[in-house]
Amino acid sequence: MPLAALPAFLVVGVLTVGGVIGVVRTSLQRGLVGGDGVGFDAWARTLADPGFRRAVGFTLWAALVSTAVAGVAAVALALSLRRSRRARAALAVPVAAPHLVVAALAVLWVGPGGLVDRLVGAGGGAVTVDRSAWSVIAVYVAKEAPFLALLALAALDEATTELEATAALLGAGPWARLRDVILPRLFVPLGAGGLLIAAFMIGAVEVPLLVGPSSPRMLGPYALDVVRLNGPAARADAAVAELTAAAITGTLALAAVLVGRRHRPSQAGLASER
Repeated sequence: MPLAALPAFLVVGVLTVGGVIGVVRTSLQRGLVGGDGVGFDAWARTLADPGFRRAVGFTLWAALVSTAVAGVAAVALALSLRRSRRARAALAVPVAAPHLVVAALAVLWVGPGGLVDRLVGAGGGAVTVDRSAWSVIAVYVAKEAPFLALLALAALDEATTELEATAALLGAGPWARLRDVILPRLFVPLGAGGLLIAAFMIGAVEVPLLVGPSSPRMLGPYALDVVRLNGPAARADAAVAELTAAAITGTLALAAVLVGRRHRPSQAGLASER
């Protein structure tokens, strides 16, 4: 790590560790904050809550599907726009937009009473109040696919073009070149990038709160609902949900680092189509 970055690293590290310690302390408190000592009551109560278990499964489902669809869309975007510099610049626009802005715009499109509801004639928010989170998935795909596409475009460099040309000379067709040349080159950037955006989605609040279904909830809105419905005494339960999201997020972020360090795109194994 460069010495110049040490002060920023220390500040971020202290704030992060301090915040995690504070949430852990809250999760171990009984009753009102500071009222009845410490214990694992909130953990036992939250882990036994069917709503919490549904929130965990629902969050993982939405993050997994969003990341997979965004990855496929990113590959298609990168392959179709790799020759155009203007198109690359245009991809940076949705990447720079804050998630809160995208979520607010999504309310106009897929929120209850929004344009999509009116077009399909559903009414009452039937498009968004679903149990599969398709509205949340659509928003995340629209936001994250351009980001992954930019990562893919960076990997489709001159070396990749040369490998494609070599494979074509050896008789490989378009699908063989995609399978044996392009996708191995995209494994590291899309794998690491996909894990990072999945980690972000696990703890996100804005999009699932604005356009997600009211039941089941994702982890972020679930933690908010616990305090809103049960008052300050439920802060420990909300802290358990937040720590669960943080643990999943940290695991995915670590996996992204390992993917970036240990895996390299293979330049061998070019198959030929006869």
